Amino acid sequence: MSLIFIFMKRKIIILILLVHSVYAFSQKAQTIIWGDSLFFVPYYAILDLSNNIVIAGSDITPSKTRKVLVKIKNGEVKNYYIQSQIQDTGTYCLNIAQLSNGNYICAGTYYVGGSSNNKAPIFFSVFDTNLNLITEKTYDLPPQYTTGWKFRCHQESEDTLLYLFQAKVPYEFSSWGFDLGLIRITSTGDTVESKYYPYSSDSIDLSCEVFDIRNVPNTEQYIISIKSGTMHYRNIILNHNLSVDTIFEYDDIEPLYGLWGNRNLAYWQDDNTFFTAGDGFLPTKGDMALFAAKFSIQGSVLNSVVLNQTEIDDQSAVTCPIVAANDSTIYILGHDMCYGCDPVTSKAVMEVFTVNKNLDVLGYNIIGEDGYYRSLQVLTNQNGDMIAIGAINVGDTYHFNLYVTQIPREELGLVTSVVNCESKLQDIAAYPNPVTDIIYFRIGKLLKQGVRIILHTITGKTALNKTVKGNGNTIEVKINNLPSGLYIYEIIYQNRKIDSGKFIKN
Repeated sequence: MSLIFIFMKRKIIILILLVHSVYAFSQKAQTIIWGDSLFFVPYYAILDLSNNIVIAGSDITPSKTRKVLVKIKNGEVKNYYIQSQIQDTGTYCLNIAQLSNGNYICAGTYYVGGSSNNKAPIFFSVFDTNLNLITEKTYDLPPQYTTGWKFRCHQESEDTLLYLFQAKVPYEFSSWGFDLGLIRITSTGDTVESKYYPYSSDSIDLSCEVFDIRNVPNTEQYIISIKSGTMHYRNIILNHNLSVDTIFEYDDIEPLYGLWGNRNLAYWQDDNTFFTAGDGFLPTKGDMALFAAKFSIQGSVLNSVVLNQTEIDDQSAVTCPIVAANDSTIYILGHDMCYGCDPVTSKAVMEVFTVNKNLDVLGYNIIGEDGYYRSLQVLTNQNGDMIAIGAINVGDTYHFNLYVTQIPREELGLVTSVVNCESKLQDIAAYPNPVTDIIYFRIGKLLKQGVRIILHTITGKTALNKTVKGNGNTIEVKINNLPSGLYIYEIIYQNRKIDSGKFIKN
């Protein structure tokens, strides 16, 4: 989807006022929408050493594009950088990393004439802690490439960083052909060395989309996750000199078919197994579904789970979906994927699954129920809170804006264990039954912390799992989007099942 944004210099003062007027806070959850006079496309985000959220992206003027950086501290935008001069070329901030001295380095690309088939350099920009530009170095790709895209970074030391990216190959009839590119740079943005693996290489065949790069623990090797042009998923072990050590090609996660799927790496274990998450096509349901999987370092799928919520949201897809807070809390973020939908009139939510290291599903939450949302990235802080970063439509088909929300782990309604009470509370009731749109649960006393309502279909599939706070002693749950049929409900309070029963949805 193309995103088009408008920003006018004469509105800068208005922007500063709006930034403070569009925040909506509760005591624990925070929602941030970047002011409505700057339409902002987020591309990559980090949590820095001081627990600030730093986001790289671009705004798009009527005919040009400018790079933008935003720093969020304690729920407020503290600093931001907007490229002041509109150049003949568009500029995109595609990645952000923090250096050991506290400065930030941004990787991005230029677009000349609005076409990825026109020759344009990539850039590495260094910013101080207040997002003031210190220096910018450009890098011209070899003649066979026009530009770079989708940068992923690994900081090797205080002095060097290694970037994985897609090197654009010009095609007469296609605009999105990429080879695999690797660039090692210094902390000031100077290029040390580069390496490319062309799609035409018979031995490697890396016509690709890049997903992620990580250091293999206790080695000087790297593991990268890509998808080849033949729709094969590969985990590749690279040596420190950027030569290929081993290529592991794996079948897609059963029962998914990953024609368009994404893959991202997270959370190494001591036994050199690691976790990945992504999405793929689920033929039995005719839609997309999220998954999480555990891999060996040799590339074998050891365990996997398909995170399908088709009873709630018909389609889901992800961009950068997984982050591990600790052994028992791994967050996987996605969003509704509605092909052909109008972002102005349609609704699309972000959704987050929480699993543990055994891939047991601990919780499911919906984020943003009243708009058209797109997920970008999920982060976690030292408290284990979940930070979801994405975009929301703010006007017409192509106007999106930055959306950030932080939810404490305890408010995600994680069910780590469920203990049946010895006796049910006598005055709990669920009504009406049958029900059409809203079902009410009358609780005998006001439960200020809320209760978790879990609905199962008669076949055992989870149709809803969310924490709900009531009005007085009544909890109401909207179920108008659930299919008709018989449902089993459970009411969980402080990890105890205080009631269960059945109802019919007309």
